[in-house]
Amino acid sequence: MLAASVALAADEPGARSDAIAKIDPWVLSHTVAGQPAEFIVVMAEQADLSPAERLTSKLEKGRFVRDALYAKAQTTQASLVEWLRLRGIDYQSFYIVNAIRVTGTIENAEEIASRAEVARVEGNPTILNFEVEGRCPPRMPRATGNWLRRRSSRALSTSAPPRSGQWGLPARGS
Repeated sequence: MLAASVALAADEPGARSDAIAKIDPWVLSHTVAGQPAEFIVVMAEQADLSPAERLTSKLEKGRFVRDALYAKAQTTQASLVEWLRLRGIDYQSFYIVNAIRVTGTIENAEEIASRAEVARVEGNPTILNFEVEGRCPPRMPRATGNWLRRRSSRALSTSAPPRSGQWGLPARGS
């Protein structure tokens, strides 16, 4: 039944433009010429967590939130997960955000975006972290007992390691 409604939506004028409007420009630019890209499909329906306010303990609230998010993801993602599985499209479900990471083409993204249960299709770019050479602060010298003894500043004298038995703890290290 759901497949039929998707097929009908694809035949309606403007359905394709509505689907394209749900797709992040990053996805459109990274799936040109049939190239696959990773994108995040955010589901339209999100869990109602307001009843957690009435719970008294942190444990009860945490369990409620976890269970509500997981149950909502299971119900709202089921048909799309089945659709992806049948087509052999790589995916990973997330329940905290109620979203699915998909590796697919623009055709996949358009078909997914045309579904009523999908709010939007966001890009999932790879972020590379690197250090710029010469901009990192130099390493501090290793603090040793001799280094602390050479300092005579009153402020540093309060940061000396505790003596054995001080604060009721045994001394550690050397």
